Amino acid sequence: MVFPLSVLNSARNQPVSIELKNGETYNGNLVNIDGYMNLNLKEVICTSRDGEKFWKMPNVYVRGLSIKYVRLRPDILNAVTDDGSAKPKQKKIRTRTLALRGAKKRKLVAPNTN
Repeated sequence: MVFPLSVLNSARNQPVSIELKNGETYNGNLVNIDGYMNLNLKEVICTSRDGEKFWKMPNVYVRGLSIKYVRLRPDILNAVTDDGSAKPKQKKIRTRTLALRGAKKRKLVAPNTN
């Protein structure tokens, strides 16, 4: 299984196109990505939501929460190496102590939701 962060990590130093939720698009080279899918781009061309205005910027930081989609070159998917570093962490099963009125405390195990 390939995780989205693994795909984006393999796209470093490659051209990407990003559309934000507000309609703006950013085309540039991907420099860095973090666990929240925040992206750093260099040599960026920004297009307004109506497509009539353009800006050239040396670098841009895009917050992952505002991204609608990311477009990559097709050959990047073939170059993905899933080393497991972008794998989501498993939830720990917690035990809780339930105190009943005046009764002995019992340990309850949270149900397994797999």
